Amino acid sequence: MSKVVEYLNKNRVGQFATIKDGQVVMRPFHFIFEKDGKFIFGTANDKEVFKELKANPTAGFAVMGDDMKWLRLRGKVEFSDSQELKDEMFEYEPLLKSVYKSSDNPRFEAFCIYDGVASLHGGLGNVIEEIKF
Repeated sequence: MSKVVEYLNKNRVGQFATIKDGQVVMRPFHFIFEKDGKFIFGTANDKEVFKELKANPTAGFAVMGDDMKWLRLRGKVEFSDSQELKDEMFEYEPLLKSVYKSSDNPRFEAFCIYDGVASLHGGLGNVIEEIKF
């Protein structure tokens, strides 16, 4: 898991995939951090991605670094009302403050990808590390 988390911490902006009407929808997204084997993200509850995750709580996230390695996560999604988690996210990621102003903003939603698979691949696609989480 250490190589996966290390890679995500260096390459935090990628493509986030959800399902809408049976079709994959992708958009740029920002990984926040890993905690207790779960990959933490945030969004607003008035966005399409929130509605899509509520309707079908599965997702994928992929990033590629300048080194041409790439990482893919896929798993289940769970939202959290934990104010402690939201506070931690705001401390870790200053961008959240500029968008939501405070961690108790009623629009802000914390969620994680869990119970899935993470795989780190070399430039030619060879698997460097694959973990179930």
